[in-house]
Amino acid sequence: MKYTCALLSVAASLLGPLMFGLTLGFTGQTIDTMQNNVTTLDGTPIEIGPDDNLYVFDTSTEASLYGSLVNLGAMGGAILLGGPLIEKFGRKWVLLACSPCFLLIYVWQALAHTSWHLLFARVLVGFVVGVESVVVPTYIGEVSPTAIRGALGACNQLSITIGILLAYALGLAFRTDAGSTDPNVTESTFCNWRSVSWTYLIPSTLLGICVLFVPESPRWLAQHSKVEHATRVLLRLHGSKSAAQDPEIMEEMKAYKETAERGSEVTCRSWQGRVSRALHALGECKTQLAIVIM
Repeated sequence: MKYTCALLSVAASLLGPLMFGLTLGFTGQTIDTMQNNVTTLDGTPIEIGPDDNLYVFDTSTEASLYGSLVNLGAMGGAILLGGPLIEKFGRKWVLLACSPCFLLIYVWQALAHTSWHLLFARVLVGFVVGVESVVVPTYIGEVSPTAIRGALGACNQLSITIGILLAYALGLAFRTDAGSTDPNVTESTFCNWRSVSWTYLIPSTLLGICVLFVPESPRWLAQHSKVEHATRVLLRLHGSKSAAQDPEIMEEMKAYKETAERGSEVTCRSWQGRVSRALHALGECKTQLAIVIM
């Protein structure tokens, strides 16, 4: 297949928005258990076991904060960190760094026993999600050949939605009676959110492994005066042996050389450009955010 390298590179990067969706959807099946707010169909409370470690939020305020802090963290990560980091260190390496961040945060969450530990983890994962929401759309746009750029760009949204769906599925899969002696309890009454957190280590690890083998964005390489390297990457992404055989590559190479001569693109270096890109990335996810909030 002509665009094999481009397709594989985009597929690897899509593990980032998958983690975004998993993070957003986490509370859908877990929050009632975390605040001991599970009821029967007629509204009768079902008390969780007194010795169980799944009940961590004593008030509805703490539970609400846990659900919303990820959005606050995501805004901070996208606006304050995402743009500057991907311009300085490159798209690939910033996305790669998200992998150990997700790993550490979800290990922390799985082992947490106090509400403030969980709230802190939620803010941190929000920052990582915010950075990811900037780097992945940028990377996809810069490594995708023109002929399939639109289709691959839409995959970012699709991956987020799949992540939300998967989060709900995992919440349904890891059900427990939590040691409750309540007469209304069943084996599927409560959600073992700690087990769900542990499963998140799998896509977090895959993100790091897969992104390790993808090429850096050719546009970023050109911006940093690495035109020859950018050309080699471009040939790989387009599945071409020679730039002379592909007019699209010739056109992009010309643009890269002009970029290298200028030293940088003003719109990307300016704070206005960074904020605009970050807000655009978050705006693309408004549907998913609305689903989680509701």
